Amino acid sequence: MSNKTKQTAVDWLYNQRIERPLADWDYLLQQAKEIEKEQIIDALLFGDVLSPNTAETYYKETYGGGIK
Repeated sequence: MSNKTKQTAVDWLYNQRIERPLADWDYLLQQAKEIEKEQIIDALLFGDVLSPNTAETYYKETYGGGIK
């Protein structure tokens, strides 16, 4: 097992505020949303709740589809 800890999308975004200029905010927000999407889908797959295609469909139906 890896010692590398994972961050939530919110933790990642919070840490970016120090490293990146405010002008990058839109980009950072988009990245955080993509991280969150991946984490939700991974959780569904890890829990053996849904297949990969069904997990993607669940995300789109529950959270409105694409990254905005």
